[in-house]
Amino acid sequence: MKTETAILRLLKQHPISEQAQLQGLLEAEGIHVTQSTLSRTFRRLSVAKVGGRYQHLASLPAPAVSFSVHAAPPNLLVVRVPPGQASAIALRLDQSALPGLAGTIAGDDTILVVVAPPELLEETRTKLMEIM
Repeated sequence: MKTETAILRLLKQHPISEQAQLQGLLEAEGIHVTQSTLSRTFRRLSVAKVGGRYQHLASLPAPAVSFSVHAAPPNLLVVRVPPGQASAIALRLDQSALPGLAGTIAGDDTILVVVAPPELLEETRTKLMEIM
């Protein structure tokens, strides 16, 4: 718990763009973690790189963004969002109970949503638009 608290505090205090940078700050406080442990802790804490730096997603306001959703049959949805927000939104989608969501792939301003089975494409698109 001490490590998790330190990570969240350091993420608030410093614009951290690389995991090695955070490891150095933690080591300066006497906390030694491997890169793989840090990655697992990031997933558990909902930390992701947003806008070029690591941020705690729970501390960010829910994105009020303009977006568009386009179906790419048979089982893909393409979601366009403002630059720098795709990763954070994709992570939230992955953590949601969206019907048919098999997974997401995020770029800078585009999210590819994979729907399985393909028969759920339109239902997933409708629910996604409600969530957004």
